[in-house]
Amino acid sequence: MVYGRTGDRFLDDPAYDDFFAAAAGLGQPVFIHPQIPSDVLRAAAYRGFDPMTELGLATFGWGWHVEAATAALRLILRGTFDRHPELRIVLGH
Repeated sequence: MVYGRTGDRFLDDPAYDDFFAAAAGLGQPVFIHPQIPSDVLRAAAYRGFDPMTELGLATFGWGWHVEAATAALRLILRGTFDRHPELRIVLGH
């Protein structure tokens, strides 16, 4: 289980290529768990509501889904599945 980014480093960063090679080689899926959007994104996209509504919108209401989908799209566009055709990804939530 991993998040779509660590700090400002996205999961499609070449630094994680060995991780994906190992997962593919072992035949083990990688579960991408959504995480709360970055502070910058939360401020830009989810502000302006009371704190609970903002949190709900940024997490289970919408933000988690966008975060997990973005991580998957970045893996596709970066060619991760081309390099590791046996790799299996599970998107959480």
